Amino acid sequence: MIPILGTIAIVAVVVVAGYFADRRFGILPRGERLRDDGEAKRVAPGTAFAAGEAPATALAPNPAALARLRATPPRCTGDAVAMVADPDDLVKFAGKDMLVLRFRCPTCSAARSIYCQTDRLQPA
Repeated sequence: MIPILGTIAIVAVVVVAGYFADRRFGILPRGERLRDDGEAKRVAPGTAFAAGEAPATALAPNPAALARLRATPPRCTGDAVAMVADPDDLVKFAGKDMLVLRFRCPTCSAARSIYCQTDRLQPA
């Protein structure tokens, strides 16, 4: 019983000493120094990409919705300028064909892709 209590006491002393050393010398970084904007940017699990931003979250547009996507390009997240359409790509993901709409910002050259499933675009 005494060895167990001795082990617990040693661990408690080391934890307390580490706590006071951190308060005195700042060994571990504080949360404010770890954040970029002063706010925590948290992403919920499974929602890392918006709809259409990754092959796993590809849109399934009909031909009219695809025409709207091409006619109204997205805005750049950096400077809010309407992006310019680049040539589209056809890719395969998980055995399915996908159409990738490519856009580029004319001012900062940022790129964005919108992934679309092609199964609803084919005539039946």
